[in-house]
Parts: sequence; structure tokens; C-alpha cells
Amino acid sequence: MKTRIRNSCTAVFLATLATFSVADEEHKKGDTATATKESHHAHDGAHGHSNSAAGRPGNPKKISRAIKITALDIKYDKPEIQVKAGETIKFVVTNTGKLRHEFMIGDMEEQRQHAEMMKQMPDMVHEDANTLTLEPGETKSLVWQFTRAGKLEVACHIPGHYEAGMVSNVIVSKRK
Repeated sequence: MKTRIRNSCTAVFLATLATFSVADEEHKKGDTATATKESHHAHDGAHGHSNSAAGRPGNPKKISRAIKITALDIKYDKPEIQVKAGETIKFVVTNTGKLRHEFMIGDMEEQRQHAEMMKQMPDMVHEDANTLTLEPGETKSLVWQFTRAGKLEVACHIPGHYEAGMVSNVIVSKRK
């Protein structure tokens, strides 16, 4: 019975992977009508994340420091990130994996809401103030100001990735 379940799960995973691969190839060939419909629903950033429990978009002229993050299949290279309230961080995120990944900053509630949305629209591509979508081999930056102390997360909500452990804790300590 366990073997049958494992084989079924493997078949579903491979079928899903094949669907993404076909859509990605159509996109590369220029068949944007099919690729857009099947794989890359663009997102215009109209989420209202300009101010969130996690902070707000940072001023690129007031960056406190840069933090490099690597998105691997299926984890980030930093399980924990420590920042101080008031800091403006430039995250430089590189996807060295073979799958598309997200980099989303948020508190637990924002992560939950985003996960639900991604279940409804799993192919959505994000370029929000607090979220990036990265294709394999891509590097993008996000500038964020952490406005108050607390515990946040950086997470990937491509279906199955968060559940597999693609999350980093962000510990925001009080300013001294």
C-alpha cells in the first residue's frame, strides 16, 4: 500500500513538473499566449503591501546593509536572518535551483494569506514591494525597512515549497 501511494505521489509530481516544463519551453519559443495562460500570470503589485506588519519598502538611498540569499531547491541558504528595527536591508536573492522560487517577507498572517492565494493561482509571478519571483539562474533585489521588533518569515509559496521547508526565520530585534 505504501509503495502504491508513493508511486502515485511520484506520478503526480512528475506530471506537474512536465506541465511547467512545457509552458516554460513555449514561453522561451515565443508562444506567449500559451505560456502566459499556463505558466506566468503576472502580478502588478496591487496587494497593498506598501505598509505591513513586516515593515515597508525601503529607500534605496538609505540602505543599512545588504544580505545575500541563495534560493536552492527547496530551501534558502540562511535558515535565520537577524536585523534590527529601523534597518533598511537590501536583499540580493539568487535562485541557483532548477525550479521557480519566491522570496516573500511577511508575518505569519501575511504568509498564510499569500499561501492561500498561491493555492488558487499557483502560476502567479510577483513583483510586489515585499515579494519577488525568481526563475532558475535569476538574481533580483528587494529593499525593505523593518519598522518594529518581532518574528517574521521569508518564504516561498510556490505550491509545496513552503511545506517542504522553504522558509527562513527573520528575527527583528529592538533598536539600541
